[in-house]
Amino acid sequence: MKRKLGNFMQLGILTALGLSVLLSIFIQEISWPSTSWERLEISIIFREWNTSAWGELRFGMEKAASDYGAELRFLTPQESNSAAEQQKLVEQEVNNGADGLVIIPASGDVQQQITENKLTIPYVIMESDGDEKTSGFTPDSETIGQLLAQAATEDFPNGATALLINPLPENTGIQKRLDSVQKYLSENGFSILTADTDNWARLLLDADFVILPETTSAIQMMAFLEEQQLDIPLYAVGYSQETVNGLEDGTIRAAVVWNGYGEGYLAIQQIASRLLKTTPPESEPAVILVRKEDMYEPESQKILFPIGN
Repeated sequence: MKRKLGNFMQLGILTALGLSVLLSIFIQEISWPSTSWERLEISIIFREWNTSAWGELRFGMEKAASDYGAELRFLTPQESNSAAEQQKLVEQEVNNGADGLVIIPASGDVQQQITENKLTIPYVIMESDGDEKTSGFTPDSETIGQLLAQAATEDFPNGATALLINPLPENTGIQKRLDSVQKYLSENGFSILTADTDNWARLLLDADFVILPETTSAIQMMAFLEEQQLDIPLYAVGYSQETVNGLEDGTIRAAVVWNGYGEGYLAIQQIASRLLKTTPPESEPAVILVRKEDMYEPESQKILFPIGN
């Protein structure tokens, strides 16, 4: 009797072991596809790295990467705003097997290269307006420019002189913002001066106010005015802590801002959706104009004080 009981026990153990082996193989087989989705590799190529200007954008990207199971690789050219280096980085990341790309281009040349090379991986181009051949993903440049110009016309009479700073003449999105500003101001009887970041100093005293179409140049201009102890009203674009400080102390009369965290999230979400063959979101960050007197309104606070995104 004991021998039979032992035989039954051995048989039961062997059966259980066999079932566990089969079950483990089955689990591995059904789990493998979901594991592969967790290994999306997306490369983000900035035109420069400025933690104040791009910090919220990066936080949004990292949150989306966490939600979609993606690995992000952040790259910048050794020389800020070098289109040639960016082009090499695009080629490098494609050759290294990136599943998707996010590019903030220094110039239209980078965008043209991407279009002509007909990349087979999904990509998003930020801060530059796309066309039917590209995947543009950025707030509308004409709207940004028009909001800036309208704010200036509310503060200054016809005939006042505006200095338009163009930090990146080859960047199509930034150029479009400035074109929109210039058109609106000219139609309303304003005089226009233009400069790049190398020669703005000699024209500052001839201007009643300054238009700055992107965040880094606005930060540089505020530092320059403080160093030179000059008081010239600024109209700026983009979120940074310096922008908040400038609105607070009146250096910046008005700023056009949008949710950089949301913009970064949506960029990664769009690529991940394509890779996972789901419907990509049709969304674009809302753009608002903020002045000192309304910077603590709920809509403005969400952008200027992005705590708990």
